Amino acid sequence: MLFGYDRLNHTVDCLEMRPLFSLLFVIATASSHSFASEVVVASQVEGAVVTVRDIKVELSTWPRDRRESLLSTETAKENLAKELLARRTLADRMRESGALDDPDLQVRLKLAQERLLYEIYMEREEAKVLGKVNIKALALEKYKAESEKYSRTGLKASHILVRPNGGCGVDAEQFATGLRQRILDGESFEDLARKYSDDLGSKERGGSLGLVYKGKTVPAFEDAVFALKEKGEVSGVVKSTFGFHVIRLDELSKEEKIPFDEVKASIEDSILTNIRQSVRLPIFEQLRDPERVKVSSEGVATAFKE
Repeated sequence: MLFGYDRLNHTVDCLEMRPLFSLLFVIATASSHSFASEVVVASQVEGAVVTVRDIKVELSTWPRDRRESLLSTETAKENLAKELLARRTLADRMRESGALDDPDLQVRLKLAQERLLYEIYMEREEAKVLGKVNIKALALEKYKAESEKYSRTGLKASHILVRPNGGCGVDAEQFATGLRQRILDGESFEDLARKYSDDLGSKERGGSLGLVYKGKTVPAFEDAVFALKEKGEVSGVVKSTFGFHVIRLDELSKEEKIPFDEVKASIEDSILTNIRQSVRLPIFEQLRDPERVKVSSEGVATAFKE
């Protein structure tokens, strides 16, 4: 093995005067896959190390969306290496303390190992099926076949928001009511929005929210904006969790098809879930077959006795 004990001890000796956690991030690339797998990513003065293989195996157990969201920065990647290193260091300390001689801990470790092996068995059975299907092609096929499910209703609207703790200096609802009346009397919605709205994201655009889709805003706002029927119509004062709104309909409601790229990931996840369930369910049913499994009622009572 490339990083044997002698080499690890040499690494530890070199790090004796460094901080407890010393990250050794690799700059050079390795020509051999096996070599690269054993490259040390992080080490600790007590002797624990985390390798490229450790990180890759850990990431393989994470859902795709978690990998993308939690590892979007270099700091997050470094923190993962530190977390694995801390976990391994404490595990080493437990072994050195003799804790593994505890019978209850031995059972806990056995159960943890069985949970892991159970999951790996299921994953391998799933892989046999997944290796025969093209998930991307199935997702596109599902998108086309169920096109009615992949549409959304949207409209264009603008609003002026008055927060209860905003800067108007008077009762927020009363102030919003006054703004609405000024709009109805002919003042420019855009000018009033730029001057008075507490929504910093839209005020510089004269209150414009652009496209608003059903299911994407708070219920009170959604109900009010989709109740408007004519272009230019102004709502009453609407109370939401954000404050008080005066809303104007800028473009009538219309239904549009959601682009495939926007729903591709969710469709693929749905297909994967269905395939996994179709693989696991027969295994569950076989393992729980009354003809194959006997449960002692006396044993159950003893196991769950306080």
